[in-house]
Amino acid sequence: MIIKKLYGPAALTDTYTTNVYVPASALVYDVIRQIHIVNKTASAATFRMYLGATGGNAAGTELWYDYNVPAHSAYDW
Repeated sequence: MIIKKLYGPAALTDTYTTNVYVPASALVYDVIRQIHIVNKTASAATFRMYLGATGGNAAGTELWYDYNVPAHSAYDW
């Protein structure tokens, strides 16, 4: 087993279609052990995360949808 950092850190934009991870091959299975979302702003913010919706936000693929992160806080999964 090889453990490596897959992506990040990255500052995301206001769009909901930013790909943050694309596997190297369809034959490779990756285990994601942590997702860390930080809201550095002075007001609450929401985020959405989709699984398998490359370059888009297909209905039915949501992991989190408009999940609230309070101001100056973080969400860890």
